[in-house]
Amino acid sequence: RGECVMLTHMLRAAAGNSAPAPSGAVVWSMTGNYINANCYAFAVGTGAAAWSGGGAATNGGASYTTGASYNGTTWSASTSISSARSKGGSGGSLTAGMIAGGGSAGGTGTIAQTYDGTAFTTTPAMSLACGNGCGGAGNASSFITLGNSGTTYPVTTTAWNGTSWSAGPNMVYGRIDGGSAGTGTDCLSIGGRDNVVGYFNKTQKYNGTSFSSSTNFPKNIGLNFGIGTSSSACTSCAGFASGATPTYNNQNYDFNGTAWSISVTSTCGNLYFPTGIGTSSSAVLQGGSLNSGNINPQTMANSQVFKSTAIT
Repeated sequence: RGECVMLTHMLRAAAGNSAPAPSGAVVWSMTGNYINANCYAFAVGTGAAAWSGGGAATNGGASYTTGASYNGTTWSASTSISSARSKGGSGGSLTAGMIAGGGSAGGTGTIAQTYDGTAFTTTPAMSLACGNGCGGAGNASSFITLGNSGTTYPVTTTAWNGTSWSAGPNMVYGRIDGGSAGTGTDCLSIGGRDNVVGYFNKTQKYNGTSFSSSTNFPKNIGLNFGIGTSSSACTSCAGFASGATPTYNNQNYDFNGTAWSISVTSTCGNLYFPTGIGTSSSAVLQGGSLNSGNINPQTMANSQVFKSTAIT
């Protein structure tokens, strides 16, 4: 069982990087600590202003209700969620956020809440339970879960229209523990795993009506995160890259709607199941489990944050 850490990372300009990065690229760097050791948490906002909460101290361990706000530099205790949950989906801005699904000790659930920057409002119950790393994309007005979870890795999704939840279109591939980025009508599912092939490199694009296969990620990946404003402008980093010799992925990959590319020489840390939120030019990453140089995660006593800023 992986123990999670209080790491917080930010993407910032390339000053001090060992090699210059191209214009428009982003660089991950460490900043202030999160309030507790955490993984599989919820988050809304950007690298300049964010909220994150829930999650758990260990993978599959008891979940939190606590939350914290981020001002671009430091985290401080903030609004808690209504019940202890982790491994759900979340997205949106600090004043129009959505957290959906998840359960205690990483199970599934139908609780969803919108966030206005001050308080949470519970929505009607989701039409299908979501959890176990289901993920999702969107905000308080439009949101979709990416793979409602269970032991059979179903392809089903659930969509929110600002008023109610309903069954969404089926995904091309069933998955859990993958990354996701974009909006409730234009998003990308990045990697994940199923009960047939394990971790895979497949990506799936949602256009507001249906899912279709997109360009494969450069490696089999899962327990990663995604950030970005659409299916054609997003970034993914961290996670577990499986293969003949399983490794942790610390490389940052950008997607332009057609192809994936390595964006910079700096890395986001050997983490899996961290929480990331924001855009490809302003994001924050907190928590996750830290690789100690092998497949066993290393327990950490403090935290790090990665934030992003575009290079001009």
